[in-house]
Amino acid sequence: MSLPTLATALDTVMDTLLTILTAEQTKDPKVPTDTDVLKDVKLIARGDRQDPRPITPAIWLFCKAAHPVEGLGNLHETWELPVMLACMVENEDDDAGYQAATDLAARARGVVLNATRTIQTTASYVSSIKSGSFEPSAPWHKYGQLFRAYAEIRVLFTVRG
Repeated sequence: MSLPTLATALDTVMDTLLTILTAEQTKDPKVPTDTDVLKDVKLIARGDRQDPRPITPAIWLFCKAAHPVEGLGNLHETWELPVMLACMVENEDDDAGYQAATDLAARARGVVLNATRTIQTTASYVSSIKSGSFEPSAPWHKYGQLFRAYAEIRVLFTVRG
């Protein structure tokens, strides 16, 4: 297996996560499945490639700082990349808005975790995908009638040194 550079791995991981979430969002409604969990989402985007817009419900993927976990000199390094799934909904009712934002973040997190094998097939250098922090919607995540919640996914991968 040929290992990618760090920059290539970061970009591929983010694009693959975007593809997984978008595929869940755009499933053919004529083909019923048990996993149509994101069909209500109107926008899924990489936060590093598009400014957040108030089109809701929405999911933005943001990279946090990646950290090296281990390295073997200049041969290869293993990195952990935290990716935030920032979810936003709009609702006139505060209780319903808080609940809907938290629910969307939990659903998006579940879609990514359940697609671990698919992600590893696309990017064979990814060794694991696991949950990180989860921030349910709360008053400090509210802006007008927009409610936000955040799920963190941690991706472990190996690159050339």
